[in-house]
Amino acid sequence: RQPSAIDEWHRRTWGGCDIVPCATPLHHPTARLADVLRRMITAMESGPGDDCPICSQGPIEWRDDLERYPLSGPVCATCGVVVPLSVLTPEALSMARRPRFERRYAGV
Repeated sequence: RQPSAIDEWHRRTWGGCDIVPCATPLHHPTARLADVLRRMITAMESGPGDDCPICSQGPIEWRDDLERYPLSGPVCATCGVVVPLSVLTPEALSMARRPRFERRYAGV
């Protein structure tokens, strides 16, 4: 089953097909799926935050090598969830991207 295009949370995820994608099948949350989904939906309803909405830890890191859609994005290093952009503050996204830019421009 897929949500209709008018569902509010549908717009804030990766097209509604993967509400809680993981960077790799080998690295995923240890909590029950029902709990993980509940935490993600709560995070989408409550607005942006600075930590992972699933494990409340981190760090959040930007990855450009994801195996499926989205091909790049913020990933929790602790639980492996690809975090939707809408649940992170601009500051959290900036911190996630910082190491990527530092590596890219280190030799400049």
